[in-house]
Amino acid sequence: MKKKNLFDKIKKLENTILKKNNLKKKNSRVYYTAKKNFKISNQNIYLLKKLLIYKNQNIFRICFHKSDKDHINEMLIMVKGRFSNKPHKQKKSSVSYHLLSGSLSINLHNNKGKIVKKYDLGEKKNNLKLLRLDANIFRSLSCSGKFTIFMETSCGPFSDRNTKWLK
Repeated sequence: MKKKNLFDKIKKLENTILKKNNLKKKNSRVYYTAKKNFKISNQNIYLLKKLLIYKNQNIFRICFHKSDKDHINEMLIMVKGRFSNKPHKQKKSSVSYHLLSGSLSINLHNNKGKIVKKYDLGEKKNNLKLLRLDANIFRSLSCSGKFTIFMETSCGPFSDRNTKWLK
């Protein structure tokens, strides 16, 4: 019975967030805006953090673009706790990261996987807040801390087949 109540609470919270922000759910980790103009309040950031906690999920994104075919892909990415991904690159001109809160490390890798450069985005005095990179260079991201929230912007259109993962 308790599990059902928690599930109902999570579903209600998610539906409230979707409705308030005019979002469409693609899957449990990806949402798209339903309108061309999009805004998100601090209150909704708070609710999104709660949703991550309740769903026991470590990451999701809200795509500000309406379709993967759009020429600019802007995403708000929210991470709970520690997270890292494998080195990858895309066949596009650039990718930018803008940290809103938390800490984010971006490592650049050579073709053998060795880290050749590290960028730290964070809230400390000497940390970066914004980083623009050539998207066709292998990079990996790692987050630490309670929550990390950042924007990722890249040239579209997006296609999985244009992402190469380092083996």
